[in-house]
Amino acid sequence: MSFLLPVFQWVLNVSVMAGILTIVIILLKLLLGNKLNVKWHSWVWFLVMIRLLVPYAPETPFSVFNLWGFFSGAPNYTMSEQQINLIDNSGSAQNNGGNQPDLHNGVIGTTLPDSSGSPNSTNTHDFYLLLFCAVWLAGIAGFGFLTLVKERKFIRELKNYRPCADEKILALCASCQCRLGLSGSLVILETDNRKSPSVCGLIHPKLLMPAGIGTQLTYAELEYVILHELAHLKRKDTAVYFLISIMQIIHWFNPVLWVAFSRWRQDSEIACDAYVLSKIGANHSGDYGRVIIKLLENCSRKNAYGTVGLLGRKSQIQRRITMISLFGKGSYKWSVLSVALILVLGAVLLTNAQTMNGEDTADAALKAYESHMLDVDKDIAGSFQLSLADLKKVDEQPLYDQQEEQSDSTLLGVLSQVRRTLDYGDIKPSAYLKQDGQSGYILQKKADGTNHLYTIAYKQGWAIIKTDSAPGQKMSKVIDEIGDKVYSPLTEAQLNQYLAENKISPLAVQNIGNFTVVLDKVKREDKSDQEKNIVPENISTLIETRRLTADQDGNIIHDGGGGGNDNSDIVPVSIGVSGGSSQYGRIMYARVIINDSNLSKDADRITCYYANNITTTTPVDNQKAFIIPLPQEKAELLRQEARKLTNVIISDKNGKVLFDQNEWTKN
Repeated sequence: MSFLLPVFQWVLNVSVMAGILTIVIILLKLLLGNKLNVKWHSWVWFLVMIRLLVPYAPETPFSVFNLWGFFSGAPNYTMSEQQINLIDNSGSAQNNGGNQPDLHNGVIGTTLPDSSGSPNSTNTHDFYLLLFCAVWLAGIAGFGFLTLVKERKFIRELKNYRPCADEKILALCASCQCRLGLSGSLVILETDNRKSPSVCGLIHPKLLMPAGIGTQLTYAELEYVILHELAHLKRKDTAVYFLISIMQIIHWFNPVLWVAFSRWRQDSEIACDAYVLSKIGANHSGDYGRVIIKLLENCSRKNAYGTVGLLGRKSQIQRRITMISLFGKGSYKWSVLSVALILVLGAVLLTNAQTMNGEDTADAALKAYESHMLDVDKDIAGSFQLSLADLKKVDEQPLYDQQEEQSDSTLLGVLSQVRRTLDYGDIKPSAYLKQDGQSGYILQKKADGTNHLYTIAYKQGWAIIKTDSAPGQKMSKVIDEIGDKVYSPLTEAQLNQYLAENKISPLAVQNIGNFTVVLDKVKREDKSDQEKNIVPENISTLIETRRLTADQDGNIIHDGGGGGNDNSDIVPVSIGVSGGSSQYGRIMYARVIINDSNLSKDADRITCYYANNITTTTPVDNQKAFIIPLPQEKAELLRQEARKLTNVIISDKNGKVLFDQNEWTKN
């Protein structure tokens, strides 16, 4: 049934929009009342039908639905709290001490969202959507069945009706057809079980006349009745009512539309009255109204199923009599105000909200981030009486492409040194240089608002020479409370669904604390334009980790990750360590990928040596890629100590060392 979900979602969307249109129309009717002619009151409801039937509507800046992003045809993209803060907790600490080669080529971990968006609502959301879809289909089946039962009963009744033999009625019908310019054949049937005249039939119209009506009404009164019924055929009301019945079945769950369709039927009757009066003259309005009252004395006030008739409910009749009494010359003609109002309603309520394309959305998000960071830097500078106008802000991106220059690589180094002190909610640091280019500052704000100023200077490389702190304004957009939600690793079903939806063939998967960590490789060309901006062009393939967690409702959240260059063609083992801290929990892990097939064949265990004498041992078990977790308390210790992975040793089952990172890097 999942293939019906897009249809169901579209039905919900247009049903809500048509409901809003209905409310606007009713309010206008109450506000303007008789200032708008009868034709407008009837025709304006076609806007609701168009809204329900037309699958496409142009996007315009003046659409009223721009007020609600829910009605946007494209996915809404906004920068998440973590993106605005650029907390950088998910950074990948490289193991590049001394003369060791760069095993990952320094792409610091990114918190950009994956291609599917973040967070991803999955199992629970889809379950309820499927449940509501099933209820909707059940409602359609129920109302459709009742309609078919009534239709079958009505068809059986039609077969029992006899052709009208009253010459007076036949001649009068022919005269009325001619008077209204109604072409085509008309079948006139005489009924015993109906007391009010009515018409039915889409292709072959039929006029149903109660037996003996010719003796109850005078010739003139009978003419009024027949003119009214034929006016329904002239206005194609039978076809309109057929569409209304279908829409009521499809949108059975929307009470506002039921009100709309009821009001439409009432206004159609009034429009027919006005049409007839425009033909017989306003001076006959009193006689016409008395005919309706006369029929009420002996006839049902409710039209039978499948027919369009002269009478209705008592409240409707009272309104019609009032409108008939107010009928005057021009009541059934279009006025400039009526036409203009329908055009305006169509423009603002039959068009869709504008959606920003990916480029526009990315630009808007980038501008919002830059504006936020400028405000942060101004607050920090104010705490230390600095003038940003006298300093030049450092653009980090070019530094990654020019790491062979000592000035660039060491400046990245001091920025990384500051980043290692960050915790969840802290804002990404910014670097500013003085005009001499030999000194400057790194500005950084904590989640609690504390401002830090790192004074830096260049002496054979950039280094931090002084650190100051001062109170400042709390400006990080951190969600401090997560309510009563509980987060946990993904279930097997959730993981399989996430991998399938994002087209991921993982190298390794590991549950750590509240998270499920997925390790895979991705092509740079497959990443979004926004993500490509932070990946140097010389990197074609990336090793990427994704931190995933799920709440108790089954919603999957992509909480960032880490990445680096895939150097599998030049190193026997790719090594790195990643970690992060967010409202969903803390995490620290190493990632190890054995690129050498011979090494992988003989390997039995991997031993990782971290700072502070932390050691982990992992069995190989014929795997080539590993995510090696650290206990949370040790992860926090490593975070404070620069997340340093000092050595990785791979041994065979006899304890023979097959790979020693420190020894290999000396060769």
